[in-house]
Amino acid sequence: MLCEQYGEEPRKHTQLWEYLRDLNTKGFVETRTSSKGMRGGRTTLISIPSEPLATLEEELEKIIKGELGT
Repeated sequence: MLCEQYGEEPRKHTQLWEYLRDLNTKGFVETRTSSKGMRGGRTTLISIPSEPLATLEEELEKIIKGELGT
C-alpha cells in the first residue's frame, strides 16, 4: 500500500530485512530471534519499544523520502 502511495516497486525480502536492521540499530524497533518458528526454522520477533508511534512514523517518512530523493 505504501509503495503504491509513493509510486514505488515493492521491495524484496532482503531489502526489507536491511531496513529492519537499520530501524533496530536506531532503536525504533527491537528484534529477537526465536527458535520456535514454523516448520523448525527461526522466527524474528519484532516489537516497538516505548517510543511513541507518531515519532516512529515521522522517522519512517524521513527515511522513505530520503531514499526516494523527495
